[in-house]
Amino acid sequence: MKTRKKIKAYAITMLFPLVMYLIFAVAALIAGNDFFFAEYTTAGIFTSSVLNCVVALAIAIPLSGGRWDFAPGSIAMLGGIIGCNIGIRIHANVFLMLLLCIASCLLLALIEAVLYLILRVPNMIISLGIVMVYEALSGLVFGGLGANLFANDADYTDH
Repeated sequence: MKTRKKIKAYAITMLFPLVMYLIFAVAALIAGNDFFFAEYTTAGIFTSSVLNCVVALAIAIPLSGGRWDFAPGSIAMLGGIIGCNIGIRIHANVFLMLLLCIASCLLLALIEAVLYLILRVPNMIISLGIVMVYEALSGLVFGGLGANLFANDADYTDH
């Protein structure tokens, strides 16, 4: 029963973008702004909202299990940068690039887990330290360029 309740709560969380869109749509109608209903605007709103809800779920699921881990966001960010850049450099297809991103994230999460087991300090402290280190590394690896999948010129891919 507890699992069913959690699934219902997560589903309600995923409905949040729709509710917010309806609130802003009513406000746009009252203000007389037609551009709010353009396909481009609507797609952007839903994309941004759903992305934020997925991040919220990624944070909420470990917290609901009693695990105060703040590192998944930085692990996903740095793992994505590493996996995408390696994929670009080896001219990988989208599926191999996805696997490279997953492998990078798994390796980064494994580093956090090993530090937790070795240092034996609370997970919250380890995860905050990992967040700081990984976010600093994200600005250093691959020349601090991040990951650019669409505009790859020779200067970007040859570093």
